[in-house]
Amino acid sequence: MLLLAGCDDDAPATDSGAPTSDAGGALDAGGPGGNAGAPGDDAGSTDDDAGTPGGALDTFEDTVAQARCAAIFRCCAAEDLEDVFADYRSIPGLPSPFEDLQDRIPPTEESCVALMRDLDAIAPFGQWLVEARAGRVGFDEEAYDACLNDLATAECGRPLQVALNDTDCFALRNSIGTAPATGAVNRAYFERTGAIDDACTTLEDDDSVAGTCDPAVAFCCDRASVDEDCNRVSVGAPGVCVAVAGDGEECREFPPLPCAPGLRCAPGASIDDPSRCEPAPTETAALGEVCAMAFVSVAECAEGYCDGSEDPGRCTARRADGEACDFADQCASFHCAGDPGSRTCQPFALCTEAP
Repeated sequence: MLLLAGCDDDAPATDSGAPTSDAGGALDAGGPGGNAGAPGDDAGSTDDDAGTPGGALDTFEDTVAQARCAAIFRCCAAEDLEDVFADYRSIPGLPSPFEDLQDRIPPTEESCVALMRDLDAIAPFGQWLVEARAGRVGFDEEAYDACLNDLATAECGRPLQVALNDTDCFALRNSIGTAPATGAVNRAYFERTGAIDDACTTLEDDDSVAGTCDPAVAFCCDRASVDEDCNRVSVGAPGVCVAVAGDGEECREFPPLPCAPGLRCAPGASIDDPSRCEPAPTETAALGEVCAMAFVSVAECAEGYCDGSEDPGRCTARRADGEACDFADQCASFHCAGDPGSRTCQPFALCTEAP
């Protein structure tokens, strides 16, 4: 996984193969109840946390695009740019939400901000901003400023990769990223506060089913009546916040019924026994030991990375230069490069000095 998209290099990465939720799907500007504005519009919220006219939230798209491009072109030579933007490239034969932007990748320094703004509007920020500007998601300007500062101050090379890959901040969370054991996935500067019975919707590249609900208490559900199971809500479509399962209560992935944070959904003793929530392990795992179950992280690898391509996932040694890879955390060098579908681990030489 390369610079702009992938696992957070400050946290244990899990290669589960689990798909993200509607990441980069078409945005429905209607939102819950159909009253949300389109990305970039001011929904007129009076909630202080949702930003004020002229505030940081109103200029989010341009500020973030400028910050990311400034960091890239501060350290990356022209020959680095294809690798930097590799996760936005379409893979032949597979659908891509960025299909219409392929002829603009990689950008020049002059075209970078416009391209980055258009990429980010597809995923991950479109619906987040719709909800934040409507006052249904809070905005923490201090955490936002800290993410911008990380980009501005990161040294070239590996530190820049860490900053650009930070999915708590601005990196795209792609189909290899997975939710932590708590099931709560969030950007550091957005706060989801939806209570039980509140209207909700799903958000781009969010691996949990919380959507705009407070993941500590609820998840976003689509159902015709309280007697029916929940369906997952599409990005921008309306749903309602429903209580998550507690310790010892029944849980499942499909149809969704997630556990509360700090719990994991453990399979029953037999195929006839339902899965139930139990405290999530927090210990570290050694090479070869289980780090993910049912494609959800259950332990941090003391070394190597968590390979969740099969269930259960196990801690696996990082790969040597020349071996095939899908993302950076699989490589001992933390550099996975090459054409989509045929990347290999390579010596870390990406964006190591100012051009």
